[in-house]
Amino acid sequence: MGAAEKEEPDPRPGAGRPLGEGRAMTFNRFVEAADRLASQIPEPLLEGLTGGIQVSREERQNPDDPPDVRILGEYITDPFLGAQIVLYHGSFRRLFAREPEEVWLEELAITLRHELRHHLETRAGLSDLDREDMEELQRLWDEWLAITEGAVDEEEGGEAGDPAKLEP
Repeated sequence: MGAAEKEEPDPRPGAGRPLGEGRAMTFNRFVEAADRLASQIPEPLLEGLTGGIQVSREERQNPDDPPDVRILGEYITDPFLGAQIVLYHGSFRRLFAREPEEVWLEELAITLRHELRHHLETRAGLSDLDREDMEELQRLWDEWLAITEGAVDEEEGGEAGDPAKLEP
C-alpha cells in the first residue's frame, strides 16, 4: 500500500476486535432488550402494527439470498394476524455469537428501526426501503460472486474474473 493510500476501516460489527471477546446473548435477554427498545417507540409510529413486535428463536435465511446472509428482522402483513415485526434471535446468534453485548444491542436497534420504517412506508404507500433493500441485496450478491469467482480463479492459477458475467 502506497503512502497516499489509506486503508478503509472494516464496517462490519465488531471488526478489528479479536473473535471470542463476546458471547451469544440469551433468548430471554434478547427479548428484554427488544422490549426495552420497543417501549421507546412513540405510540403514533406503532399505529396499525396490530400483530406487534415479536421475537422468534428461528434463524431465518432466504434461499434466494447469498449463502452467508441471514434475515435479522422482517415486516410481515397477514390478513389474519395483521401487520407485525418479527426479530429473529437465531439469525442474530448466527452472525453475532462472538460479539460483545453492545454489538447485539446496536444491531437490534438498527434492525428494529429498519423494520419500523417498512411499516411506516407501507402505511404511506411508499416503497423506497424495498428498493434500497433490493439494491443492498444486489451489492451482497456482487460481493459474494467476486469472492467466490476469485477463489475459483486462484485455484485454477488465474486471476479473479468479472463477477458481472456470472449468473447468481
